Parts: sequence; C-alpha cells; structure tokens
Amino acid sequence: MRRRSAFAFLGVLAFGLAACTDTSDAPGVKPTVAATTDSTTAPSGPTASATPSASKEPAHLVPIQRGANVVTEKIPAPLDQWGGISIGADGVAGSVNEGKPVVRVYSDYWCPWCNDLVRDHGEELIQMAKDGKITLVYHPNMRFEESPYSVKGEQAEVWFAVNAPDKYLDFHELLYKEGSIPVVKHADRAERQQPDPALIEQFATRVGLDAAQLESLRATLAADEYLPLLKQLREQFLADGMKYIPAVVIDEKLVSDPNNGNLDQFLAPLK
Repeated sequence: MRRRSAFAFLGVLAFGLAACTDTSDAPGVKPTVAATTDSTTAPSGPTASATPSASKEPAHLVPIQRGANVVTEKIPAPLDQWGGISIGADGVAGSVNEGKPVVRVYSDYWCPWCNDLVRDHGEELIQMAKDGKITLVYHPNMRFEESPYSVKGEQAEVWFAVNAPDKYLDFHELLYKEGSIPVVKHADRAERQQPDPALIEQFATRVGLDAAQLESLRATLAADEYLPLLKQLREQFLADGMKYIPAVVIDEKLVSDPNNGNLDQFLAPLK
C-alpha cells in the first residue's frame, strides 16, 4: 500500500550530491513536494546546467517516505506499482527473486551521471540479479524531456517489458552501452551530444523483434502512447521525496550518492 505522506521526507536531500543530476527543474514537470529545492538547484530552463555542488558528507542510506499517489494513468503489467521493471534470475522483465533485497535504479539516457552509474555498476547489478542475490528494478525516469532519445527510448523500454519481456534486458543494455554511453558527456546541456533516436529501432531489430512486433513498437512510439504515464511516474518520483538521478533505492532506502564508488559499500553485503 502507498503511504500517503506528501510532506514527509522534506529536506532529506537538501545537501549537494556529488556527481548526481538535480531533478527539481525538469522541463514540463512541476515538483509535487514543496521542499525539493536548495542551494544546489540549477537555474530553471531547458538548457540549464543541473550539476549540484559536491557534498562533503559521506554517502549513506535515507529511508523513503512515499508521497501521495499522483499516477492516474494505467500502469501496464508487468510494471510494478511504482512503474518499475523488475529483473530476476531468468533475466525476464517482470520476474523477481522472492525474498531478496530489491534494488531500484532511476535513470535517464541523457544524464551523464546515469551513464556513469551504468558503466560502473550496470553489469554488476545484472549479475547479482541473475545470481539470485537481488531483484533489480529499472525505473525509466524522464528527467530530460527535451531529449528525443530519452522520450522515445523510455517508452520503448515500457513496450518491451509489456510485449517482449524476454528481450527487454538486452534492449535496455544496448540503449545505454551503444546508444548513450558513447556520446553523452559531462558538458553543458546545450553542448551535450544526443544519441540518435534512429538507434532505438536498430537495437529493437538486433535483439530479435519480428516484423509484426517491430511495427507495433513503431506505432507505439509514433503515438507517444506511454508518454503520459512516464510524465506521471516522473512526478511520483518527486512526490516520493527524491530529487536527483541517478537514484538507487535499496529496500526503500535511498543511497544519498551512488556514484564515485559510493555504491560499492551498499552492494557488498548483498553479494
């Protein structure tokens, strides 16, 4: 059940998180929790830099207090109640490792720090899920709505989870490893190179979609079928008191700064 406490967790992230992206000024998305800004918040606007100042505090776990439910769009199976796409030992979208810790990763393809997290921990997290150590849950988090690759890629992830769950993980990996990681660099957003949205269909073909599935994916992306849902899931992320991506949540406890090697200390006990 969702705990309705929209104003709980205020200010819990009111310090800079090193190498994370401030999510409080996403274009087209208004935070639904009042205390989601601080001195590290970047100026608003579609080209504003969103890099918070470095924090001197060590990384730690912060319990999440889920906010009021703002999602009115239908969340399709196998996505969970928070819009997450889970991965268990078989690597299929919607599978879980019963009784194991749940590790949630919120990210966006056009976020350099998210790409850093995938580069540093992506394969490790997948292997932990396949080894039955954790249930890994991916949350497409539309931080950068001005990026066509993110908007279409995140919708494609939902499509794969719903329509080709056995191919979801391979597709997700390609979107990062060959799509965004090679080109998304730490630079001002106005100068940051975007991945080519045409890669999405190329990757879908490479993971083995047949002609009918490919046509279904094309139609879904052309109609932006899952865009309203992803926008609301983004708002829910903010309503739940979270602010920066990448965000890593382990059994409903947020890692204050998952980058720069900080995540290692929290993953080690789960192995």
